[in-house]
Amino acid sequence: QGHYGLQLGGGRRITPNFAWEMDLPTYQQDLDTPGTITAPVFGTKDPRSTLTTTGIAGTAMLIQPFEALEIHAGLGLGVYAVRFKTTGQQFGVPAQLTRDQNSLGWHATAGISLKVANQLRVGLDYRQLKVQASFSDVAPGTVEAGGGACFLLLRYEP
Repeated sequence: QGHYGLQLGGGRRITPNFAWEMDLPTYQQDLDTPGTITAPVFGTKDPRSTLTTTGIAGTAMLIQPFEALEIHAGLGLGVYAVRFKTTGQQFGVPAQLTRDQNSLGWHATAGISLKVANQLRVGLDYRQLKVQASFSDVAPGTVEAGGGACFLLLRYEP
């Protein structure tokens, strides 16, 4: 399954061991098109669909500094827009079905960073995002959006 994540954010370190962050995360994942979605009359449906999750999230971060190296872990909440999209063709013309839903979600994050210049750090961050969305008119039950993703981290600390 295809999956990617992208995130832009900023924050403020309150103490050497605690920081608040605000992020604009985006996750996209490919999934099998639910069997409840039927092809249009004289048309076809693609076997794969896309679930895109974007939002605004806040994170409380605990940080353990070791000289130039730091490890961090955090928990947060956010408001997310989840879009389900599937494509196909009708009479040979491209067609698509989209459904949108807004949901609350939570995430956990952990990572490591290394100081590479006076106010610059680089590192890796893993984030697990959990958002439940319901598209009941096209698929039964709830869909687990988000998932896990690794991010390259570039942090400027004035």
